[in-house]
Amino acid sequence: ALARDGYMQTVADLRGTPDPMLAGMAWNDLGLLYRELGDDDQSLQAYRSAEIAWKASGNSDGLTETRVNEAEAALDRDDVNAATTLFDTALAYYSSHDRQRERAHAWGGLGRGAIARSNWTEARRRLLASRDGAHAAGAATLEIAAYLALGDLDLHQRQVAQASHDYAEAHRLS
Repeated sequence: ALARDGYMQTVADLRGTPDPMLAGMAWNDLGLLYRELGDDDQSLQAYRSAEIAWKASGNSDGLTETRVNEAEAALDRDDVNAATTLFDTALAYYSSHDRQRERAHAWGGLGRGAIARSNWTEARRRLLASRDGAHAAGAATLEIAAYLALGDLDLHQRQVAQASHDYAEAHRLS
């Protein structure tokens, strides 16, 4: 509650001296906070406010980051189609701007979405791209997430030994 109150005060302060970029950051972070608290409606409302602020500032990086957060929230709600659309859009943006770490995140989200659709071939291809991209970018958290998702995929396919290997790699990196 204290963190939420702090963010709300920041947003209120920004209304007096509007800076769309700062407002976008504050609303995006507030969306993350609400998501952590399990308040999906408030989270989505904050993300929508962030999008408005990012568009007003012309900040495509911030807008894409907010949309990736929305995609993660959509996966949490099992709205795989919305998540896939948002992750695809982010992947295209990050690819055109040579953003390897962020691209790895989008690949991972697309891989998890493919698991939810039981599309094992697509899931493996995207998760391997996420793992390799995260490794190349030095993004250990994303690499760990990719190994964990690969382990989950292997379990779905009853490849227990490979799943154990993937989980062990995730543990080793953590």
